Amino acid sequence: MSLYRHPEVYATLLSPEPDVFEHVLDWIDVYLDGPLESVMDPCCGPGTWLLPFAVRDLHVAGNDLLPQMVAECRRRLGEAAELTEGDMRSLAFETGPFDVVFNLHSSIGHLPDLSGAAAHLSSVRDHLRPDGLYFLGACVYDGALVEEDVHVLYESEPMYIPSGGMAAVRYESVRRDPVRSEETIRVQLLSRDVVECPESFEEEYVLKTFQRDVLRGLLEEVGGFDLLAVHAMEEDGHPDRGLQSNCGDVTLVLRKRP
Repeated sequence: MSLYRHPEVYATLLSPEPDVFEHVLDWIDVYLDGPLESVMDPCCGPGTWLLPFAVRDLHVAGNDLLPQMVAECRRRLGEAAELTEGDMRSLAFETGPFDVVFNLHSSIGHLPDLSGAAAHLSSVRDHLRPDGLYFLGACVYDGALVEEDVHVLYESEPMYIPSGGMAAVRYESVRRDPVRSEETIRVQLLSRDVVECPESFEEEYVLKTFQRDVLRGLLEEVGGFDLLAVHAMEEDGHPDRGLQSNCGDVTLVLRKRP
């Protein structure tokens, strides 16, 4: 079982909070040269991050590997959005180039290796306009010790699902191995009266992390980007902390070179 295979539940529980979205808008105002007219999400899921831009009459485009996520995204965004079903390493949009691309949930960590991450960055770069921005979520950890202290990453209140029933979710980090560049994530879901959704299930997956110098080397290998800033959502004021060792879960602001 996987929460990602329940698009409506996923969209309800994991849509961005208004204050988080406002922070992203502030970053766009600070870093983007020229007007914002188009945005793209290379692993869009059910469109949780695209919808707030779509309701502002911006052109939105999204890609996802799962057809049920693309279908839910289409239902939520309508026919004006360009949606594709495919691999985030080989994007195939027709309506770009885009002003802003965003991937804030460390989805790059689902790719199996550095060559896959490089292919993804290259594909995003090719779909950005000159001076366009990529807001890239990544987990940055250095060190030689395995950490097995369970800590909560996110926990929702019980929420009503539009088609009926209620659900709640909890994300935990259960193991971090900086040497192998891996973090094990546990997802626990509780639901009641949600169609085709079990009352409870638990899943674990491994997310690739990056050592600071490895991430710097990856950006240099791909080329075409300048790193403008590094922000952490959980840090008050979200200052630019730079790309440091053990940044944790951060958002890199990348600008495509002219």
